[in-house]
Amino acid sequence: MSNFFDPQADFQVHRRNLPHRRQAGVIYFVTFHLADSLPRLKRAALQEERKLWLALNQPPHNQRQIEEYHRNFSKRIHDWLDAGHGSCALADPEIFRLVESVLNSSMSSGMRS
Repeated sequence: MSNFFDPQADFQVHRRNLPHRRQAGVIYFVTFHLADSLPRLKRAALQEERKLWLALNQPPHNQRQIEEYHRNFSKRIHDWLDAGHGSCALADPEIFRLVESVLNSSMSSGMRS
């Protein structure tokens, strides 16, 4: 068994603000981004494009549509995040250590969402 998520194996979907997939014995990662890390005008334009794409591509989506969606929307968002827009507060060593400390203490105390 791999330590990574296997979409072919059994898993549970938990919803809070976003869907999360849970699978026994696998490694998870957490990604943070601040509100100003996505340029407002680009984000608004992308939301309009996404709305139009979804209107033209009704579910259920086939594999080609899924790949097109991620190429057109998910990849662009990740590229913008990687570009380092905004204040980049987590690049400040003091803020980074504070967030790291909170995460480590939450994990060691067994706190979960």
